[in-house]
Amino acid sequence: MFRRKWLTAGLALLVGGGLAAATPALADVGITSPPGSPDTLVSAQLLSKGAAALVTFRYLCQPGDSPSTQVTLTQKSGNGIATGTTFLTPALNCDGLPHTAQVDVVAGENFFSPSGSKPFSTGAAYGQLFFNSFFGSSYDARNLTLKK
Repeated sequence: MFRRKWLTAGLALLVGGGLAAATPALADVGITSPPGSPDTLVSAQLLSKGAAALVTFRYLCQPGDSPSTQVTLTQKSGNGIATGTTFLTPALNCDGLPHTAQVDVVAGENFFSPSGSKPFSTGAAYGQLFFNSFFGSSYDARNLTLKK
């Protein structure tokens, strides 16, 4: 009797472990949780003498999806902070292929200024991309050089 319980428990662990190992290979899991995210900030360019910045990003979404996207840009500007946020809902082409999109991020109280030549120099802007969709979410944050 005691041996039978151990045999049953061992068999259950073996079958459960086999199913768990096979799960990532199933097609449905690959669609909803892709390995690595292609949603990435690419660049930023000043507009209207720093009143806004044109931010370029890459994204990928599945056909029929309608993601919400948030792009935020923050930068030390003079004695203050220049920051702006833009939301896109949905306004993106979702066909399962990678795309590049651009969005204007309007500065709030202070204007954005051109960055120095080094990525972490004074003036470099910190960009954030939040990408939320039915199939999953992604986030990218990096320093961007603001070009004139």
